[in-house]
Amino acid sequence: MSNLSPFRGQPYLNLETYKRSGQAVPTPVWFVEHEDRLYVRTVCLFGQGQARAQQPSGAGGAL
Repeated sequence: MSNLSPFRGQPYLNLETYKRSGQAVPTPVWFVEHEDRLYVRTVCLFGQGQARAQQPSGAGGAL
C-alpha cells in the first residue's frame, strides 16, 4: 500500500522532466487519486508530439 497523504488536498503536482542538457523542467499537472493510485492525463501540444502531428499520415509512429 502506497502513502499518498502528501498529495491529498492538493490541486496539482509538478511533473519534472529533463532537457537534453540535464536542466530540470517542472510542469504543473492536475491529477486524481483513485484506489490508492494517482492518475494524470495530458495532451502533447509541443516538442516531438507537435512535430509528429504536423507530419503526413503514417509518418512518425506512436508517442
